Amino acid sequence: MAKRSRQSPGQSSRTYTPPTSAALTKLVQQSAGPVVIQSGTVQASPRTYSFPPWPWTGAFFSITAPPPEAQILWFTIAFDWQLWEWRNAGPTNSTSKSLRIDFGISWEYELVPNPYYTTSPGRFMRESDRHEGYTSVSPNSYGFNTGWVVPANSVTLTPDSKESSPTPLQLLLAANVNGVIHLYHRWRMSNEVVRINGKEARGWAYFLYGGVDYIHYSYAMVLPKVSIPTVDVGPAMEE
Repeated sequence: MAKRSRQSPGQSSRTYTPPTSAALTKLVQQSAGPVVIQSGTVQASPRTYSFPPWPWTGAFFSITAPPPEAQILWFTIAFDWQLWEWRNAGPTNSTSKSLRIDFGISWEYELVPNPYYTTSPGRFMRESDRHEGYTSVSPNSYGFNTGWVVPANSVTLTPDSKESSPTPLQLLLAANVNGVIHLYHRWRMSNEVVRINGKEARGWAYFLYGGVDYIHYSYAMVLPKVSIPTVDVGPAMEE
């Protein structure tokens, strides 16, 4: 199963609650080796260019993969809330009265395997919404800035998922290249609208700033039981 949760702005998503189910409990009981929990935080690489056919941009993340002989019980990925800013270069107000500006923009993000490293499919997170509001441009000034917060998010992947075949957990582990799970947090904006005193207007440059800087992860794994061979050292020496 894949459990997703969202938190309010400012609430950290670094505390993980391992999933509990009859299937996982049985799996742990049948495991011959120790159960080990591994966690950490990784920083984003520099922002990337768009990938065709969609105008995506975003950041890469590299997570040290579990050892290939480990049996994964659950794998959680999370990130904190994101602050986004939209800076618009227009319009210019050359009148003696303030201009009312109504604006709107749609945003969307996904967490997927990094296509630079692997062709493994999969989509582990996805959120979308629209930011709308209004402001004013004072006389003899130009442009406007606006911002919004994307809530924190997390997903927990387990081997008993029925979402897809292969399971999302299998797809995540398939993004392992040379001992590193390569992920891509990508986003895009669309349907930008700017209205001046109720009339739609276009033609200005604008800039968008924001995104995810860190990803937190945690997973539980069962390691193979190490058997210590019996060594015959011969008969005990008598004093």
